[in-house]
Amino acid sequence: MLDLSRPISTRAGLAVRVICTDSRARSGPLAVLISDGPRELLRSYPLTGEVPASYGEATRRPTGNVLDLINVRVKVKRWRVKYEVDPELQRAPVLYTSSQLALNCNTTTNGSMHPDVVAIELIDVYEDEL
Repeated sequence: MLDLSRPISTRAGLAVRVICTDSRARSGPLAVLISDGPRELLRSYPLTGEVPASYGEATRRPTGNVLDLINVRVKVKRWRVKYEVDPELQRAPVLYTSSQLALNCNTTTNGSMHPDVVAIELIDVYEDEL
């Protein structure tokens, strides 16, 4: 199901603006503008975001129509601790929501960093991969 509270694009990657969600159009209640270079195309869709049959089957693929509406994958910032490579210390990679949390979780009882910590780095990950 399409989440209207998150960014939306077409399956082909074209930008989409939702104009209204209560249209009386026969093809569905979503009225959207699809950016196609210098112009915008006005289309209506059902709440699922799938292209209505009235738009034709020429662009239908096994994975869906190129004009289907999908939620855009959103990147978020996370902190990752890099450890010195040591076969005896196999740690699963952990992503932290703040640098302070990464520091706190990798500090010894006397307040210093664990000796196997090399760096704490900021990375971008997709929200749906967390």
